[in-house]
Amino acid sequence: MQKKVTNSAAQQLFHEYIMETSKKFISSFGPAYMFQHEVRNRWRNEIPYSEKAEDFLVYDTRLFLRLLNDKNPNSTNPVFLKSLINLIVDYLSAYTMRAPGRTRNAAKKILKDKLWDNNPYIQNMLARQAQTKQERKHRTPQTVAKKRKLEAKKQAAVDKEVAQDVREEFRRLSEMRKFKKGYLR
Repeated sequence: MQKKVTNSAAQQLFHEYIMETSKKFISSFGPAYMFQHEVRNRWRNEIPYSEKAEDFLVYDTRLFLRLLNDKNPNSTNPVFLKSLINLIVDYLSAYTMRAPGRTRNAAKKILKDKLWDNNPYIQNMLARQAQTKQERKHRTPQTVAKKRKLEAKKQAAVDKEVAQDVREEFRRLSEMRKFKKGYLR
């Protein structure tokens, strides 16, 4: 029996990314006769390199990553994002390595820098997650117990004040009733 091969969530999303990005890129930078379903991945070799096209790919990829939040529950998982970006960088480096003086590894490094290290959305998300983790780390059972005691004291003071107000209101109402009864006799 042959083992069934399944794609990871990052690979499934990467396939969606390829279809979206290549279609947009070919319609923007490819010749009029070129269509995505005909060229598949050959567009990376057939469309001439330009910095404007590379900037378009980086911008479109950042936009894709930013809009993941609505589509995928894993979009805030750093491991998932890192694996997805690694797949995207490997895919796009076939095109961006055609820049003068670049090798495939240099193209990958530049893309990874643009998509991971210098991506404000991802860096802000990672900073927020690190801050939350740090706050959880400082939340020990002793601090939780102190906080609960303090909240209980505050609630007890509020309850005591409300009880006094209720007693005062009942006392005032009973005096009014006594006055009315004495007045009516």
